[in-house]
Amino acid sequence: MDTAVLEATYADMQGIAGREMNRGQMKEVEAITAVYTGDLLDGWYHDWCLHHRERLQAVYLALLDKLMGYSEAFCQYEGGIQQGTTILGFDRARERTHRRLMRLYYLAGHRTSALRQFDRCRHALQHELGVSPSQSTLALYEKIRSDLPLT
Repeated sequence: MDTAVLEATYADMQGIAGREMNRGQMKEVEAITAVYTGDLLDGWYHDWCLHHRERLQAVYLALLDKLMGYSEAFCQYEGGIQQGTTILGFDRARERTHRRLMRLYYLAGHRTSALRQFDRCRHALQHELGVSPSQSTLALYEKIRSDLPLT
């Protein structure tokens, strides 16, 4: 993977929310995230390498997050679910991603999966950080549990 292309794509997308991307921008982001093959120099633990690895991973996850926003805005729920699942593979305690997955599952008609996602979120936050879900996540859970429309 060309890290310069990844970073250039990220720079181009700065300030553009996923739901605001046009189809061309979405395709560009989708193409660059598809060739991300994993951590830079996996297995190396030099300080310079760790710094660059973490930075590139953060860029990759931010681009996936934009794709999730696009997927929700354009009712491409299954794609958004795949992107969110990939993000959680790197950071399982990323509460915002859990919340977005709950929304996507629910909007796709998978209420049970949305409720299970909340349980995964609660467990990950407790196990990784020793905290409970935020009020936003709890409020979304209650709406889904009560089968209320999402706004």
